[in-house]
Amino acid sequence: MNKVLGKPLKAFQPAVASDLFLDEGEIERLFEALGRANLPPRTRKLSAATIIKKAKKLVEEASEMSFEAVFGRKRGVVEESVDLIYHMVVLWRACGVKPNEIWKEMSQRAAQLGVAEKLPKRGKGKSGRGRHA
Repeated sequence: MNKVLGKPLKAFQPAVASDLFLDEGEIERLFEALGRANLPPRTRKLSAATIIKKAKKLVEEASEMSFEAVFGRKRGVVEESVDLIYHMVVLWRACGVKPNEIWKEMSQRAAQLGVAEKLPKRGKGKSGRGRHA
């Protein structure tokens, strides 16, 4: 039997934002908070940074979380995952992407593919860019 954290896995149902997170709406709250004037100093500095800096921070956090996983450090995976999600939401906001757009895409993929997984590649050309070419 497949299990996650000692509990049997449930059949996947297309999700809405509230189904995806234990504390529903936390990502939306973070997204909205990023638009306020009274941000904590580190968040204010990141919000004012270039999109390149924001993107680099996201990649950095993904690497750190991956290393924690490779070394089997569950607590590190949890902590770095929170950092990764934080930086992802900062980048979404910088790109003008709202969380509900992400949830909508996830729901569409779940309906199409059974789970909200990565879309299959289509007709790679010489550019190697697949569906985004």
